[in-house]
Amino acid sequence: DEVGGESDGAGVAEVWATGRCGPRKWGRMAVKGAPPGGRGYAASAFDSAGGGRFVFGGEGGGYRGDLWELQTQGAGAPQWIQLDPGTGPGPRHSSSLVYDPVGNQLVMFGGWDSASLGDLWFFDLNTNTWFQQSTAGTPPAARYGQCAMYDSVNQRMVMFFGCTTLAVRETWALSLGG
Repeated sequence: DEVGGESDGAGVAEVWATGRCGPRKWGRMAVKGAPPGGRGYAASAFDSAGGGRFVFGGEGGGYRGDLWELQTQGAGAPQWIQLDPGTGPGPRHSSSLVYDPVGNQLVMFGGWDSASLGDLWFFDLNTNTWFQQSTAGTPPAARYGQCAMYDSVNQRMVMFFGCTTLAVRETWALSLGG
């Protein structure tokens, strides 16, 4: 499924999905609850076991720093829930976000807020709180527009490419296990 984006320069807050059985066909999902405002360049992560889609930040009427969950499990239509109104990382767009099921947390790196960012943040889904974390070793350079995924075999966030002042072709891994 896909959440939000931009159309003709304006942020949209639509949710689209493809069927999981039979021929793949896009369709707009009916969603309960007030949606997050339309935005482009938001970070997004998916909890495949719990069925939640998380959306952080983005750009739409300025940079945003809010965190939302689209809950898709259970009876009835999917529903938007605002998890954090913006008390954690500052507003930004083009950051990377992954869901870590072992720690039941979101992990976010970097983004853009008028300059490339290189900060690392965690959102604990048990307590609904953000905390910033430093790491051992040399961290990647500040960047935006990078892709990231959760590697469940090695319990780590793997980040690819991005832009500093120029496009970079690097791969980084952040261990999330003990």
